[in-house]
Amino acid sequence: MSNRVGADDQNDVVVHSTTDKNPAGYNAVSVIVSQTPLPVTDLKTRVSTPINPSGKQYQPTDFVVGQIVPIGLPVVVTNLDSFDHFKQYIQSKCCYNSAPLDQAIVVVKKNRNAFQVDMWTLMEHRSIEWKTRPYRGESVPGIHIDNVFNWKDFPFDTPSTAIPKKRTRSHTLTDTQHKIMCSSCNGQGKQHCSSCNGTGNVARAQGTLRCSHCHGKGNVNCDKCATSGYLLSWAIMTMTWHTLHSIGIYQNTFLPEKIIRKIPGKPTFYENDMEWTNDIFLLNYGNLYRIITEKSSLDFGQGIQQQYQNCHFAKLTNSMLIRKLKCLIRKVDIIETNYKLDGYVNKSERNRGK
Repeated sequence: MSNRVGADDQNDVVVHSTTDKNPAGYNAVSVIVSQTPLPVTDLKTRVSTPINPSGKQYQPTDFVVGQIVPIGLPVVVTNLDSFDHFKQYIQSKCCYNSAPLDQAIVVVKKNRNAFQVDMWTLMEHRSIEWKTRPYRGESVPGIHIDNVFNWKDFPFDTPSTAIPKKRTRSHTLTDTQHKIMCSSCNGQGKQHCSSCNGTGNVARAQGTLRCSHCHGKGNVNCDKCATSGYLLSWAIMTMTWHTLHSIGIYQNTFLPEKIIRKIPGKPTFYENDMEWTNDIFLLNYGNLYRIITEKSSLDFGQGIQQQYQNCHFAKLTNSMLIRKLKCLIRKVDIIETNYKLDGYVNKSERNRGK
């Protein structure tokens, strides 16, 4: 239950009904009534009222119909304007006193909503490393790499969307194999002997001797290409995955975001996990926007799009893409309570609570 101070002197009491969808006993606004019950038509709620806490004498014109929430089976409400949850919260704080709430009178209650949007994106980074070895007559398709993301057929699966740490896999792109001339021997397969500078002989004190390194030939076999004169070159693609996680809070309440995050057992409003490409507009993701517009009084679609843009899409580089996206939206139903408390002043907002 969320409570805040209000200053409306016209309405004194709110009756609220518990529904079968709120097993914990949370209340929803039904109708504003006086001490003497009047007939309530077209409701699935039967109302009973306790002793009038304010002592005010009511007239028929004092009755004001509020928002109707006809959910669940008919119940009889006996706990009028309960501050039990608010009292528990106040009592949990040091130096706070909940006793004044015994004289508080509810003015009005409003249904509010908050949504916690958890978003995960699997980010994929690709890099290319070229390898060479002596050419031995292998097939050389020689396909060029114009865009690393054009290569899609790999013998391993992409990780799930939410992974706790980085993962790396590599794959040889055999279609990139091509033959290049050996730069060490200029395609000759042999190199000048470094010991005799290609002459086959070396000078010694006792005269000129045949070079023992090249045996007088003046050249040696090229170790780099193994005398073939050519090298086989191919690309190895390395893929590194990591997950980005962001949390967005969207609400029509005044509650701090940290409180929304800490609320346990929030029911799921929407959940989806799917393959992704960088050019998809988030509101086209599954049936997300349709569900928001049809099932929520709070339109937070543009907020989610901004969350995606700032926390995920903006992190991309030319060598990265978003491979998968998971979105989990949980809903919090909140009752905002305005109440009067004579003789006390709200220190943060002095216009309330007088």
